[in-house]
Amino acid sequence: MKRVRLQYQLITTVILLLTYSFALAPPVRANFDAGWIAYLNKQFQVAYLHWLPLAEQGHAPSQLNLGLLLDQGLGVEENDQAAFEWFRLAAEQDYSPAHYNIGIMYQDGRGVKQDKYKAFEHFNTAAKLGNSYGQFKTGLAYLNGEGVPLNVDEGLIWMEVAADHNNSMAQFKLGQIYEKGDIVGKDILKAVDLYQASAENGNAASCHQLGVIHSKKYGQDDEIEQDLIKAFIWFSYAIERGYRPSVNSLLILQTELTEEELVEAELLKASLFGREAEEVIVDEPVAIISD
Repeated sequence: MKRVRLQYQLITTVILLLTYSFALAPPVRANFDAGWIAYLNKQFQVAYLHWLPLAEQGHAPSQLNLGLLLDQGLGVEENDQAAFEWFRLAAEQDYSPAHYNIGIMYQDGRGVKQDKYKAFEHFNTAAKLGNSYGQFKTGLAYLNGEGVPLNVDEGLIWMEVAADHNNSMAQFKLGQIYEKGDIVGKDILKAVDLYQASAENGNAASCHQLGVIHSKKYGQDDEIEQDLIKAFIWFSYAIERGYRPSVNSLLILQTELTEEELVEAELLKASLFGREAEEVIVDEPVAIISD
């Protein structure tokens, strides 16, 4: 079974949680930040030792961070059961990332017996607390009837809420829904807008899909005109974000472009994303959750 990553890479967690620590007493804040610096320097055991006393005092972000270190086996032996317990303690304080992570663990049976219904309960709690990943998973559960009765309308509502909160996975999913037109009226222009928003939030699959759409005439009455240069740009960015299916697509596309068009595509890509034409940026795949 594919191991699903929890909501945050730890680095993202700490960035998001620095504001939470502003209200802490100075010694607690200093310890929390020291753990963050140690993590950045890949001194994971040191980070663990800084966060452990804070977690034991009930500091929810530190509890979450310990759970993530244990889940990933960073600086400590990998232990899903111990990770689950730290997430549970943070969730008892209505800490939304912890509810989301518990949902993932119930979904996959990691550190706890698999239970789709409990997974949904925690995803939904995270969603109601404003967590966009919980909102995405809640919408997905309603759309698939997983852990909750099938309810397309409710699923679309939650998916829209997550997309409005700039969740790239929700934007991608809605793009697929509007592109296919199975459960809503087909709207390729809206699908493209959603894919673009998702791509701009770093979603590699959306970059690829934009490449597919622009590589041919698309939609009723050719609503999207073929634009091979745009297709080149989006396939390129999907590849830079680690999306392997785009490699073959780009190789095929390159045979259809002239040398002048290839140069134009590279220059346009640089101008659109504010990068030098010769600069190569390789981003880590950004999908935080996958099914």
